[in-house]
Amino acid sequence: MSDWPTYDNGPLERISDHHWHLLGYLPRNGLGRTMDVFRLSDGRVVIHNPICRDDDGMAEIEALGPIAFLIAPSAMHRTDVPHWKARYPDAAVLCPAGCRERVAQVVDVAGQYDAFPTDPNVHVQVLEGTGDAEGVFVSTADGEVSLVVADAIFNLPHSGGCAGIIVRLIGSSGGPKVTPLAKRAMVKDKAAFTAHLRRLADLPGLTRVLPAHREPIEGDVAAVLRGIADRL
Repeated sequence: MSDWPTYDNGPLERISDHHWHLLGYLPRNGLGRTMDVFRLSDGRVVIHNPICRDDDGMAEIEALGPIAFLIAPSAMHRTDVPHWKARYPDAAVLCPAGCRERVAQVVDVAGQYDAFPTDPNVHVQVLEGTGDAEGVFVSTADGEVSLVVADAIFNLPHSGGCAGIIVRLIGSSGGPKVTPLAKRAMVKDKAAFTAHLRRLADLPGLTRVLPAHREPIEGDVAAVLRGIADRL
């Protein structure tokens, strides 16, 4: 496609037989952004936070199965969704109810998270306390659970340069956290939000959290989520 943008994207890394993860960058933007690819039990493919790749990269994804769902996980993560929808017109765009109006400004939205199919490989929960503005995808395989979020949780390391200094000053970098910006813009009910984080922390087999920006959260993930909840 002549108007198909490509960026500085990393490889598509395998999490499980039905889950893949990618880290990419936008020009002049050091935050980094991530895309997750899920394959449902019927073989259909779900793209969470679509990122445009080169032809070889797209062919790699297409080989996983028919692309059926494009997930715009928040109003801030809709940049490449229209390009993907133009390339895969039969794919249904889904987003959280609380940001549907803004996502619909750039692409036709087929439904909200309640339209996501029931599947043993992956399911979605609306993050409580966010005014239905965000959700969490729960991917399960071989006893391991991966949580995929948008901007509710950041894990952005401190970095240098002008952009890195600005991000640090506004409190968005420096390890796993709910950023001050997210607290103001997203967390509408702190008690409900933190209770949901603690329920996620209790999931058996919890192995990692994959935020929409930069680094995965691994290790004692349950303790990290409980710590984030305690600090809110």
